[in-house]
Amino acid sequence: MVFVRNYGSREGRRGIIGTAAVVIALLATTLAAAPAPAASSCSSPPAVFPEDQIRPGMTGTGLTAVQGSTPVSFDIRIIGTMPDAIAPGYDLIFFEITGPQSFLDQSHGFAAGMSGSPVYIQGRLAGATSYKYIPSDPAIGLFTPGQKMVDLLSYANASALSMPDSVPVAKAAREEIARAAGLPASQAPRFAQRLDIPLGVTGVSDRRLRDLQDLLDKKGLPFVVYRAGASGDATTPNPTPLRPGQPLSAVLSYGDIAYFGTGTTTFSCGNLDVGWGHPFFYAGPVTFGMNNASIVTVLNDPSGLFGSTKIAALAETHGSITQDRLAGIVGEAGPPPDAMPVITTFTNTDNGYSRTAETDIVYQKDFWGSEIAASHVFTNLQLVFDAYSSGTSSISYTIEGQTAEGVPFTVDNRNMLYSDYDATSAAYKMVDALYQLAFNRFEKVTFTSVHATGEITQQRLEGTITRVRTASSLQPKLAQRSLLKVRPGDRITIETTLTPIGGGRNVVTTMQMKVPSWASGFDTVMVRGGKGGSGFSMPVRSFDQLIARLSGGEHPNDLVASGFGAESSRAVDLIVKGKVFVTVQVVR
Repeated sequence: MVFVRNYGSREGRRGIIGTAAVVIALLATTLAAAPAPAASSCSSPPAVFPEDQIRPGMTGTGLTAVQGSTPVSFDIRIIGTMPDAIAPGYDLIFFEITGPQSFLDQSHGFAAGMSGSPVYIQGRLAGATSYKYIPSDPAIGLFTPGQKMVDLLSYANASALSMPDSVPVAKAAREEIARAAGLPASQAPRFAQRLDIPLGVTGVSDRRLRDLQDLLDKKGLPFVVYRAGASGDATTPNPTPLRPGQPLSAVLSYGDIAYFGTGTTTFSCGNLDVGWGHPFFYAGPVTFGMNNASIVTVLNDPSGLFGSTKIAALAETHGSITQDRLAGIVGEAGPPPDAMPVITTFTNTDNGYSRTAETDIVYQKDFWGSEIAASHVFTNLQLVFDAYSSGTSSISYTIEGQTAEGVPFTVDNRNMLYSDYDATSAAYKMVDALYQLAFNRFEKVTFTSVHATGEITQQRLEGTITRVRTASSLQPKLAQRSLLKVRPGDRITIETTLTPIGGGRNVVTTMQMKVPSWASGFDTVMVRGGKGGSGFSMPVRSFDQLIARLSGGEHPNDLVASGFGAESSRAVDLIVKGKVFVTVQVVR
């Protein structure tokens, strides 16, 4: 739940992450791609209590889940209407949760995840919970009028306005609300804050969760990240609409790493579910998974800075979210949406433990595809390594996709790195490639699959060049030489010895280099390790050039010999350190 956002201190959010980690255990799931949802239908939308008839002092009820997925009722009292709160003709209604006390004890007032909770007056839909107001009295908030929610059924005519994170409250309204709540006017804030979206993430480390929360905060996205779980039937299709008050989750990925935002279902009509009372990304037509969720608990925030948050475990899938609009989201009950698989096989060479895993990404626009794929890769490398410490990792990967015109592309590459701090560091090159593709300036792309294999070890697999021996037709015996004599068109044999920095047997590698027929005089042959950077030394001027750059380049475990304007290289089992120079004299 949002109050005044404090980007300078994230300890409150990190506390939510840490507490949720204790509450929820990791449950991995896998989801196969499925056909598109069936055609939508709604012949009997819910009866709406007219907004112009809502008066201060009116009472009603609301529905939301605070434990499991079964909605419970709460009592409300209308405080007043805030005209044109979002835009001309787009009002919000102030109301107070008055009880029962058992509900308030569990929800701690308005909790992130209550977005969309339906509010009824005289049995008709009055609105959907969407904003929170007074931190010192967390039971006062606002709802989006019911007709705006019903209008989502004709989403083609939906407003093009953006639902703000906060809305100003006029002085007269603040004073009236303070009187109604029995509080000093000084405790009535100048702004009402939109309820945060609890963003559950399964399977990742606390460090990864903190990094994700930092990223979302920097982008100004109203999400509270927490470690989530998934119930055993999270991938079981249940193509029936959800009930009002049930949790409504919009799912970005399934499988090993599931990302999902959770709000509440406002109403169902035919095979359509409408909820949340505000957007997810405000992306218009979308494809998210649509799932039920089971509320594990509602975490309180005694500081009042962020508000209480529903912590949910992902439950069975009910179809697809198809619209992400100003007043809320719309889903169609049916089969789950298609997904992009990320499949990895990583092995710990210290103990032989190997793991093959899959995450299926439903939504990959903006940074989400790259971010979720990265979470999958780093999580599974750490799972087989079972530590966050020094070590060496090597990874080979294939990224497949297509442009907006349907032209396929493939990136194939590899990397090997040792780190004193993070043994999984080799995977950053793959993640960098995903981001460069997602945000390239030449083509809009969609990923179709990501595959990676690799190994990780505590050993320091780095080797220093300690000896280079050369030979040619004029000097056929391999020997350490400062000067090697060759003929034009000759082949130079280069034997390189690498001594492991971490101990162990030397590695000896032999390669050859051809002397050009035009060569004369003196030249220098340099033997070195491959450059491991992922940056480009020259500008990229086309999408094809980007693909070539991302698929090529040198690697830290390449042994490279350069001279006569050419290079030869060979991959070895150690990251190569150091360089040696040999002077070559061409004899004619």
